[in-house]
Amino acid sequence: MLKYGADLLVDRMDPERAITIIKGITKGKLRFALDAVGRPTATLLAQTMQQEHGDKSRSHLVGLVAVPKPPLDGVIAHSVPIKSFHEAPPVGEGLCIWLEKLLHHNLIQMPDIEVADGGLQGINAALDRLRDGSVNGPRIVVPL
Repeated sequence: MLKYGADLLVDRMDPERAITIIKGITKGKLRFALDAVGRPTATLLAQTMQQEHGDKSRSHLVGLVAVPKPPLDGVIAHSVPIKSFHEAPPVGEGLCIWLEKLLHHNLIQMPDIEVADGGLQGINAALDRLRDGSVNGPRIVVPL
């Protein structure tokens, strides 16, 4: 992430510390965020975006998988279900074309991956490595 221009990486294994760090860096004024994992991480992200000290401004959270339930004060959650990609062919085609253009113009980069050993028999070990944070990249792939 750093080699692609990120200014800072925050350890996801300690969510409360991550919230504190992000609120400190943004001075509690994080306004826009995207969650692509699920309701628990979207809820943590929304907590990070909540304003303090009577600030009446609103933040916007886009959830590709789910949004917090119940909603959190000061955070407007926008649900953009990624399932639409598969369920509505015109949506999927449009996203693929857009992604291809972004990649072609180097506006986004593919994430680094680590290839796990062992094929199907290596899945449990790969999942364990994801859980404990010892993967050498943001993604691990198990070849079948």
